[in-house]
Amino acid sequence: MRGNSGFQRRSMDYLGKEAKRQHTILFVLLLALVFAGSSLTAQPGRPEAPPRMPQEKMESLRVAFMTQELDLSTSEAEKFWPVYREYQTRRQAIEGMPMDMDVNALSDAELEAKVLAQFDHMDQITRLNREYLNTFKKVLPARKAAMVFMLEHRFRARLVDAMRERYGSDRPGGPQAPQAPPRPGRPD
Repeated sequence: MRGNSGFQRRSMDYLGKEAKRQHTILFVLLLALVFAGSSLTAQPGRPEAPPRMPQEKMESLRVAFMTQELDLSTSEAEKFWPVYREYQTRRQAIEGMPMDMDVNALSDAELEAKVLAQFDHMDQITRLNREYLNTFKKVLPARKAAMVFMLEHRFRARLVDAMRERYGSDRPGGPQAPQAPPRPGRPD
């Protein structure tokens, strides 16, 4: 009997990895369906602009992705999601601050002031992340609390990748970035 426990454990590890892989494939397919459906509403003769994913859809994808990747138990999820939503609200308030600037329209002093304001903005986000790491550790094990930030980044990256794949550009909805010509004397 003891000889089978190692085999059973390896089988369960494999099954867990296989299920996670299948969930990831399902997530990517779901994203593809969301973006494919939006192309059906495009009007002929107009340039196709990237659709804005409805906030509810994006949030449901985020919840599914984070719950799966963090492997949250029901108890953990009940404690985590209210705290995470509070974190998101506070982060969105900071991220909502306008940061665009036309460098050519600004004097040197104005440009420097804008750049310093951006640094302050980044500092606010860093302080918020540090604060919520400690808050997440009150409702999740330390490893899962730390993973929240990495998974948030990974989720955003997957959304951007899906947009790039869908629209074939470096910027969602923007023109394809021109390729730099090869430098003379350097192999490609």
